[in-house]
Amino acid sequence: MSMRRKSSERGLTLIEVVITVGLLMLLAGALFALISSVLESRAIMTERVLKQNRLIAWDHFLRDTLSKLERETVILTEDAVSSGIANPGYRIRFINATLKLGPYAEYTNESSFILETVKGQKGAVILQLIPYPEENETGAQGAIYPPLILFDNISQIRFEFYNAFSDEWSEEWLMNNQKPHAIKNQITLQSGETHEMIVWIPHA
Repeated sequence: MSMRRKSSERGLTLIEVVITVGLLMLLAGALFALISSVLESRAIMTERVLKQNRLIAWDHFLRDTLSKLERETVILTEDAVSSGIANPGYRIRFINATLKLGPYAEYTNESSFILETVKGQKGAVILQLIPYPEENETGAQGAIYPPLILFDNISQIRFEFYNAFSDEWSEEWLMNNQKPHAIKNQITLQSGETHEMIVWIPHA
């Protein structure tokens, strides 16, 4: 009777302990892999949402800005090299234009700003906005406020300007006496997202 009791009350053998620990490690590894996969998917989705929101914000900014241009607004394209800028790139200057950066920041009265592309890291292109550019006594460009980076992960960006009188699109606009009738913008991020829009500019 005492022998049966000892047999039924004995502990786990070494093999059973090893098997149990192995199973627990397998379950822990599977759970860790599952959690890592969920977190990675969540991070990817968050990044995609942020990129999409930035493209939507850019769309709204450009449409709101161009649709409110005054009759006396002047739009000029220029090469940053000729303006003495350290980082050469493509620039669009808006003179006598309303600049609206937020719900409480709208500036008129001969305000001006510049959209400029500069070289970033790892082949990326940076699109930045320079509010209220100035020229010093030597003619070099300066700014009251630091540039506002709109995008820092662009692989390609393109602007085209439409002249309704000649029915032609051009990548340059050098006419001081009239605005383009429309501006087309195509932007491609390094992740592959592409956004294209055409904004018609009022002339009344």
